[in-house]
Amino acid sequence: MSLKRVLKPAAVALALCAVAPLTASLAEAKVCKSYSINKSGGKKLTNISARLSARWAWHKHVKGNQGFVYSTYALARSKGYDCRRKGIKWRCTAYGRPCRLGN
Repeated sequence: MSLKRVLKPAAVALALCAVAPLTASLAEAKVCKSYSINKSGGKKLTNISARLSARWAWHKHVKGNQGFVYSTYALARSKGYDCRRKGIKWRCTAYGRPCRLGN
């Protein structure tokens, strides 16, 4: 077994250990709304494009109602998608509690 094969997984594990505390501190620094927002996107040919459409609809709605600082879907809590296929088209609803970074 080569030294490179042994060291590469060890380096990846070490990097993950270094990132984990940063992720935890970011989660603690979030300020979230107490309610969830549900927004549906348009009908699309693929599940992925339907999810992106729903996520964009969620972002636009939150930005217009709660402000830009809450509109990042990646920061939302209890988030997810509800996707359904009707015929050949997909339609998804993105849901989540809007959050922002900070105190």
